[in-house]
Amino acid sequence: MTPPHPEPNWQPLSQLPTIVWAITGMADEAVDMLGSLREAAPKPHVLDDATVDRVIRLYTEQQGDLWLYEEQLRRWQAGKLTAAQRVEIAGLTQRLAGLRANIAAILDLAAYLKPRTIEAVLGRSDEELALDILTGNLAPPWAVPQASPAGGGAPSPESSPAESDEYDFLDGERLTTTMRALLQVADCFVSQAPIPHLLLLAPLAPHAVPEGSAALASLLRLGWITTPTPITALLTSQSRAFLATRHSEEQIQITAVQALCTTVSTLMGARDEAMLRLVEPHLLALADAWQPRNDHYALALNLTAGTYLTAFGDAQRARPYMERASALDAVLGTSPARPTRTRRGRR
Repeated sequence: MTPPHPEPNWQPLSQLPTIVWAITGMADEAVDMLGSLREAAPKPHVLDDATVDRVIRLYTEQQGDLWLYEEQLRRWQAGKLTAAQRVEIAGLTQRLAGLRANIAAILDLAAYLKPRTIEAVLGRSDEELALDILTGNLAPPWAVPQASPAGGGAPSPESSPAESDEYDFLDGERLTTTMRALLQVADCFVSQAPIPHLLLLAPLAPHAVPEGSAALASLLRLGWITTPTPITALLTSQSRAFLATRHSEEQIQITAVQALCTTVSTLMGARDEAMLRLVEPHLLALADAWQPRNDHYALALNLTAGTYLTAFGDAQRARPYMERASALDAVLGTSPARPTRTRRGRR
């Protein structure tokens, strides 16, 4: 549905630096604001009505304007771009997704703080104030019991008590199902190179990509992953420790392999050399690591790796991958893929 606004004055590609500056500024300010509101949440009476109203007004307006930037980037992406411009715009698109998630969090937090400002507290009777404290109405709604040394902690509403160990706690927030899935996808890539955001989101169904982008932004904000560049991520030691206690589900591994092969084919068709260079170490490392399985997914990885290297004129490096693919094809034939039901060892 077209937003109820007059037709904007869409900008030429020469204005890309200006859009970069605007989006970066808004994203940085939103991170700072979210941090400030989180600090104020345990003691909301330090805020006044005017401050909270200003935050709500500012970020409601900013939230309503995000579609302009999203549409501007989409229009540029549909045009002719250099490899560097395409990478930069892809990074801005990810940055906007994170900004949208942070603005939603700011507005949720501001809505919680609104009835708890100093004016609101002073307007209550002593009996009402005491009742609010006893019933927990003055505690942040996202506050959850911290995991005890013995491993206790409140389970998520979406999990049974037996599944509650699938959650870790950080700054009062749980890992959502999508956040855990993204971490497990990242854990499937055996190369130590930064992982393009594209590879983390590729296994998701198209309708789930916006949710995945928001989950990725949350993982960044909470420190589970870091960004060496605006469009790549690395697992932190915290994530590695978390993942070391559990095996990636086999289906997640298979889905990550399928998405990787499809992504490489799509990027080759688009001649997106810059993004392919970021994906390359993960494709080659996973093709090598998957060899012992000798299944259709190993065949797909080797064939994709060999085709990619051949396309870039590196026949010598392509040869072993193509030879492996040929040998696997001779053994497996052309029957439908039937994955080997063995679990890959932890790294």
